[in-house]
Amino acid sequence: ELAQANMALYASFQLNSDFLSTMSHELRTPLNSILGFGELLASQKLSDKQHKWVENINSSGKHLLSLINDILDLAKIEAGKMQLRIEEFSIRDVCEGLLNMFRPQADKKNIELESKVDPGLPPLKQDASKLQQVLWNLLSNAVKFTPEGGRVTVQADTDGIHLILRVIDTGVGIAPEDQEIIFEKFRQAGKTLTREHAGTGLGLSIVRELAKLLGGEVKLQSELGRGSTFTVTVPLQLQAETKLSLDLSPTPPPP
Repeated sequence: ELAQANMALYASFQLNSDFLSTMSHELRTPLNSILGFGELLASQKLSDKQHKWVENINSSGKHLLSLINDILDLAKIEAGKMQLRIEEFSIRDVCEGLLNMFRPQADKKNIELESKVDPGLPPLKQDASKLQQVLWNLLSNAVKFTPEGGRVTVQADTDGIHLILRVIDTGVGIAPEDQEIIFEKFRQAGKTLTREHAGTGLGLSIVRELAKLLGGEVKLQSELGRGSTFTVTVPLQLQAETKLSLDLSPTPPPP
């Protein structure tokens, strides 16, 4: 009975994974076409009102594409299909590149962005794109929830074995009772599926799952009205991916 239940569970996960894979293709193909034509329209000679309409099309399309990608990333992680690509790289380059990406958004709110990377940090042997995704999600939240005139800091140092990344903000902070649930899917502090701030509520869930995938963890320190510090700890040198498998075949009786 247990083997049959496991097989049914496996089949359910497989069906869910296949459905998401198919839907991702079906949704993203027309969406990419919309974005392509939107960019083409933006390059044409239009009135101010028409330019504003096209900007709305493009920004909404990019937002929708981001939401689809979030859902698919989490589905891949949960299905064990997220692959690691281990390479050697500099965390300083990753931090500075991301800060440059967020600077225009931060400037609109007069938020100061700063980077504090230990100059003695050796090159990492990790998955650069997934570590970048972790930082991107944390920085996105930090800038979003930090009021005008605040500050967001990225710190990177090491204990000799692990890379320790911190994203520190002077934002609204998170109540103690919300500090665990914000890592759950579709949750944000104080509400479920909130509409107060745009997003699926998947960002921190993805951060936690990616941190585990990279051999580490994420922790939070926060106080209402005094900002938040998210700390991600991962190995400096990530070993080759270890795949976990589940044998669903019936166990033969002992001889």
